[in-house]
Amino acid sequence: MTKLFNVKVINAQGATASNNSVTGGDGAKGAPLRLKAANGVVELQEVAIKAAPIGVRTMRVGKNLVIALEGGDIAKPDIVLEDFYETATACR
Repeated sequence: MTKLFNVKVINAQGATASNNSVTGGDGAKGAPLRLKAANGVVELQEVAIKAAPIGVRTMRVGKNLVIALEGGDIAKPDIVLEDFYETATACR
């Protein structure tokens, strides 16, 4: 079963900068969610259980943080936070 996840970016002022949805395995289909990292917070939530997802894998690739969600493959990540390691972004 494919799971749906929300990816919310909250800026340094506490306002929601973006709110996106992604499905585990989207990266393998050639459709990863690409977000530009900024100072603030990135929240991941599994829609069905309204809680943090289980089975998340992360990896640094150059300046980017790549994320594979449950049902995804870290070699073809579902989420790419571009320039994550060039900013003071926090992840919770």
